[in-house]
Amino acid sequence: RNGTVHATKQNRRMAGKKGAMVQLQLEVNTEDEWRKMLTREGLIVVDVYSDWCGPCVGMVGNLKKIKLDIGGDMLMLAMARSDEIKCLERFRNKSEPTWMFIANGHLVNLMFGANAPRLAKLIIQELENERKVLAGEKEREWVSKTN
Repeated sequence: RNGTVHATKQNRRMAGKKGAMVQLQLEVNTEDEWRKMLTREGLIVVDVYSDWCGPCVGMVGNLKKIKLDIGGDMLMLAMARSDEIKCLERFRNKSEPTWMFIANGHLVNLMFGANAPRLAKLIIQELENERKVLAGEKEREWVSKTN
């Protein structure tokens, strides 16, 4: 690894254009990768996990399915290992999946648990909020700063 945000081969799929690749999710393992991810535009849904957390690892497939079903350039999915990123310290040693919704570098929502239908509904809701914010129809509401 060279300290940059990367995608593994299994995290990519063929897109509509011949030979084009669509990145399904980012793997964020370092402070530098975390800071770089926060600069991305659109809604970022971050699966905060620990390697030993069974329910956390089990939700990865659901997250990829949601990305494929909802799609679009406005949605980025990321997996962040809480054991390595200082600002995720409070999520360490927990065996409950944690989902952070980030827009413009700030936390806009937070969800706990392995409830895939609830997660999908919240992603759709937050995507719609982000579209309205970008169109100037709504003020962005932040939970707190994430960096």
